[in-house]
Order: sequence, then structure tokens, then C-alpha cells
Amino acid sequence: MNCCNKCNHNPCSCSPCGVAMPVIDVLALENDPLTLTWNFNGVGVSYDYSSMIKLGETDTSIHADQVKRVLQYMAERHTDTISAKELGAILHLGDLGDVDITDLDDNSILVYKKDSECIRGCDGATNQWVSWNALDQQSSSFTYPMGYDNEGAPKTLLRPTSTDQYYQLGWNANGKVGWKQPKKVTSTANLAPVYIDKTTKELVYVEQ
Repeated sequence: MNCCNKCNHNPCSCSPCGVAMPVIDVLALENDPLTLTWNFNGVGVSYDYSSMIKLGETDTSIHADQVKRVLQYMAERHTDTISAKELGAILHLGDLGDVDITDLDDNSILVYKKDSECIRGCDGATNQWVSWNALDQQSSSFTYPMGYDNEGAPKTLLRPTSTDQYYQLGWNANGKVGWKQPKKVTSTANLAPVYIDKTTKELVYVEQ
């Protein structure tokens, strides 16, 4: 029954007291957040918004150009580039995951240490570059002396042929730096006896 029938038969002067307010309810599906269900006065309908969201999403990407050495960020209306030099300016070696600079000191160099418990061919989780300093790695002996060739490339010297004998390490004329043992000769011409200074232990010879 409409109460407007009691308002002097003038619907314009009546309030719709006999008409219920519409019911509107919107819910998201528990397992599908892109689909909403709409309830209008007990009548339900679902709508999948995924296609609309896909069409309206931003189109951006990031790309590393190895040839130009830049990092490109491509936005909707512009492209930003970060050069390798700019990116490197904010990075230190210690920022890299496999570099440990805990013991870094003046004149340190980096050496690579592999996981001692990792079998051959595997990539150990603790493999890393660590700082190495000569003052912290002193030893009473070593096996391979290290030096540099004519081009400045680092080299290690082979061990002597007979490792149970004594050798001197020095500059051997055209042989450059290497091992040397006293040479056997058949004549004393142009030779002088070699002596040792008792105080300094320096090898000397007496002029004849």
C-alpha cells in the first residue's frame, strides 16, 4: 500500500514512505580479487575487471644496454638513462655481495677464496673476494717467488729443479731473475776467492 493514497490524492506532497530503499552491495571474491560481485536488491551479478585493469596499467620497463653501458628506464612519456659511470659513482667494491673488505688496509689487494668444503665444480655459498695485505701475511718461507715480466704482467717463478739442494735467487744477467748455484770451472784465471763478512754476512771477494 502506498501512503501517498492518504495525502489528499496528491503524490507530489507525499514522501515515499511505502517504497523501500534499494539495496546495493559490492563484494570481492575471496580467491579472485579482480572480480567483484554486485548485489542489487537481492539480484547478484559478477564482473571481471582484469581486462580493464590490464588495458589501463602503466607501460614501463627497465633495460641494461651492455653495448652503450647504460641503464635505460622507459616510462610512458619519456626515457631516463643512467650511465655506467653514474651508477658506479655510488657503488664501492664492498657493496658487492661476494667482496669482503673487513680487513682492508693500505696497499691491500683482493684475492679470491673458494669454499674449502665445496666439491670440484660446485659454486660454494661462501666463495668471495677478500682483502690481502703483505704485512698481515708474513711467513718464514714460501714456495713460489712472485715478480713481473717485461710487460709488467705478474709472474711466479718455478721451483728449482732439485728441491733438496740450495740455490741463490738473484739477477742472472741475460737470464734475468732466477735461481742460481755456484758454477764449476776448470781454471782460476780471472777468478777471486769468495769470503763472507763475519759481521754482516755479506759475500765479498779479495782483489788479486
